[in-house]
Amino acid sequence: MNMLIETLQQASANPYSWGIVALIAMVAVISLIKFRTCPYLHHTKEISPSESQSQVDQPFVAGPRFVIVMLAGIAAILTGLSMVSQQVNPLLALLLIVLGIFAVQIEPAMLRIRESVARLVAAQVQGPDQVAAAEERLRYAHIWLVTANITILCCVVLALLAF
Repeated sequence: MNMLIETLQQASANPYSWGIVALIAMVAVISLIKFRTCPYLHHTKEISPSESQSQVDQPFVAGPRFVIVMLAGIAAILTGLSMVSQQVNPLLALLLIVLGIFAVQIEPAMLRIRESVARLVAAQVQGPDQVAAAEERLRYAHIWLVTANITILCCVVLALLAF
C-alpha cells in the first residue's frame, strides 16, 4: 500500500498526469455528446425492414473486439500494478492502471449500447411496445456509459488531488 501511495504522490507531482485527466474528460464529453445525438433515440435513423429482420435472425453482437479489449485492459492493470510494486515510472504506471480500469469498465457498457441498438433495430418488426422498451433500454445503456466515464474521471481527479 505504501508503494501505491508513493506512486500516486509522484504521479500527482508530475504535470503530465493532468493530461491523463484531460483524456478521460474528453472521452466522458464524447460519450455525453453521443448520448445526446443518438440517431436511434432521436428517430433520425431510418431502419429498413430487411435490416430489422436480419437483426432478429442474428442477435449476437459481441465479437473478438470485446475479448481483445478486456484482455488488454486486464494486462494493462497488471502491468501498471507491477510497475507500482517495482516503483518504476509512476506516471506510466498510473496511466496503465487507469487505461486498464477504463477498458474493463467501459467496454461492457459500450457492448450494452451495441446490443441495445441491435434490439431496437430488431424491435421495428415486432411492434410499438417492443420498440418503446428497446428505446428505454438504449437510453439507460447510454446513461450507464456516461456515468461510468464521469465516475472514473472523478476518481482519478480525487486520487491526484489527495496526494
